[in-house]
Amino acid sequence: MFDQELVLPNILRRRASEVPDHIFLRTADGKVFTYFQIWEECKRWAQALAALNVSQEDLVAILLPTSPEAFFAWMGSSLLRARQVPINTGYRGAILQHVLENSGARLIVTDAVLAERLARIDLNKTKVEKIVVLSNNPLSLDCPVVGRDAFFNENCHEVDLKLPHGHDIASITYTSGTTGASKGVIVYWSQLYETSRNLLKHGLSSDDCHYSALPLFHVSGQMPIYLMALVGGSVVLRSSFSTKEFLPDIKRFGCTITVVLEAMANFLLSVPENPDDAHIPLRYIMTAPIPANIDHFRKRFGVSVATAYNMTEIATPLDGGGFVIDGTLPKNYCGRVKPPFECRVVDENDYEVPHGQFGQLVVRSTSPWTLNGGYLNDPQASAAAWRNGWFHTGDGFIQNAEGEFFFLCRLKDAIRRRGENISAQEVEAEILAHDGVLAAAVIAYPSAHGEDDVKAYVQLQDGVEFDPVKLIEFLTHRMPHFMVPRYLEVIESMPLTPTNKIQKQVLRERGNSAGTWDREAAGIRIAR
Repeated sequence: MFDQELVLPNILRRRASEVPDHIFLRTADGKVFTYFQIWEECKRWAQALAALNVSQEDLVAILLPTSPEAFFAWMGSSLLRARQVPINTGYRGAILQHVLENSGARLIVTDAVLAERLARIDLNKTKVEKIVVLSNNPLSLDCPVVGRDAFFNENCHEVDLKLPHGHDIASITYTSGTTGASKGVIVYWSQLYETSRNLLKHGLSSDDCHYSALPLFHVSGQMPIYLMALVGGSVVLRSSFSTKEFLPDIKRFGCTITVVLEAMANFLLSVPENPDDAHIPLRYIMTAPIPANIDHFRKRFGVSVATAYNMTEIATPLDGGGFVIDGTLPKNYCGRVKPPFECRVVDENDYEVPHGQFGQLVVRSTSPWTLNGGYLNDPQASAAAWRNGWFHTGDGFIQNAEGEFFFLCRLKDAIRRRGENISAQEVEAEILAHDGVLAAAVIAYPSAHGEDDVKAYVQLQDGVEFDPVKLIEFLTHRMPHFMVPRYLEVIESMPLTPTNKIQKQVLRERGNSAGTWDREAAGIRIAR
């Protein structure tokens, strides 16, 4: 049975008693909170929410930037066994309307800037009864608004805290919605614990400090906080990733561990090298999937690397086996299955494929509440995802005979060209090997001959002159003929999600333009 004391709010309560003066949370702009102060703030928020009649199983929408307030709103809700609905701060208009309607949240907590978006949607179509705006001069909206001072007023009084269990819902976290309307993933506390505990065996301690520039409305931003609470360490929050501020922040706050995704690694490697790069406090990085340039990153910054595999709906069922200090990490490597999970690679009919063959990764667990509970108010999507008792990740994998799993691509990101299956990620890795390329995104472009052609968007390093012919010549010697892109287009900057992943759906919707270079129109043929 899952130990209730391992649920995050309960850990914070215990730390506040054991190490009250130990710093738990800092922000890049200078705010500091000890474990005792964190616990007091969590209780204060619970009292304020209770005064607005928030109670067990209520849904509280949190539309706030990554900040202590976003964390306190989450914890305050949890201490009433209510459920947070963290909303992507990029949402507006129809997608924001959908999330509020679909979730059925009765209360929204937001700030003065983001509240303006609520004025542009129809709140009458939602179940929202009140909106807390963390400002003393909130704007007028279509339902009652509570300002900061009124929220934390004298009517707040001590409440009986309802400490959550592992089977309680930690969050209703909405997916990006690239294949349709955003879906609210039901995430349990046991699941979030399994996601966060992956690095416990690697010797992290109360001396470690996690640098987190990933959003709190996403599991990737929640995990560092949970992990550091488990080991009694500390966290530094920055509202969003900044290439310019990353290394100064690491040095200033003495951060020892962080998450570095591929786009982040590319941006950081584009910064001119400094002899002190390998002597910064940073010791460990987590990354998934493994970027093509990870060995260069590891050596330049003197860090050890760990990898795993995760998404909002699951809980790191694949573990890369620890921090790699020396040697090369295998391309696309995600690790082996960790208890209590089971993983298979299956075909379109859910039959397991032989080792070495491409298929979809499916997951299940032998421990209750460690995988998602489906999608909120979407039984059709839930049934499809959980077909035959396994959760279908939508990701293409290969498993080798040694039980190691390798991520190849999102299934929707696979390209079918003239009978050949192409992984967009593999093409991107080869393009990124070119010195002049900072970022790359490869998509399928409809072919007049049926199936797909390969299109690549490239973002160049500063000062680089783009020569498409030279890039094609470079790629021709590095990949099969059928993988070489037909279309190339330079883009000033990649459209990124708040977690610094490239928004390929945005690129797919652009289509070809006058700025698209066509290899076939240029008369360049690739020898087989």
